[in-house]
Amino acid sequence: MSTFLQSIDYCMWMFVNDGYVTPFKIVNGVKNQVPFNEWSNEDRELAQLNAKCLNCFFCALKSEDYMRVSTCATGKEIWDRLCITYEGTSEVKQSRLNILLHDYELFRLKPSETISYMYTRFTQIVTSLHALCREISNSKKVNKILICLPSSYDAKITAITESKDLNVYSINNLLGSFIAYEQGVSQR
Repeated sequence: MSTFLQSIDYCMWMFVNDGYVTPFKIVNGVKNQVPFNEWSNEDRELAQLNAKCLNCFFCALKSEDYMRVSTCATGKEIWDRLCITYEGTSEVKQSRLNILLHDYELFRLKPSETISYMYTRFTQIVTSLHALCREISNSKKVNKILICLPSSYDAKITAITESKDLNVYSINNLLGSFIAYEQGVSQR
């Protein structure tokens, strides 16, 4: 959703992050909304951008999500409500992060699993960790793939580790090498 909003107008995504506040003035210590006819051109442009942001959300959401957020007045309110709905509170996120880190640490190629399918599972874990703000460097991913393979891959692992700089070797090249190796072995 962030990319979609940014592609329409980057300021919309800023509204989601920072929030939008309708123009107000403080009179005798009381916060009062400024009447529309007193809004500046900038106030009107910002209100229009907030309305576009709301419209983007409302059009993109399925009906049950729309019902959850239809009373929200800003993109930030919608985003925050959806985050709680789908990601949970900070305690839920931490629990999910712990589970994913555990899955990452114990990750192995399953018996009779192809390299491609293993990599799909691996990518799901890494992407989920990324969504929870836990980045894993390319070199750590490469090394993780190398150690998760069974001994039947030892010859290929040795060839790669001796011929490549694993600090800069791309995960895509590694994957390609193992898929080619797997295909060669299966043809014998």
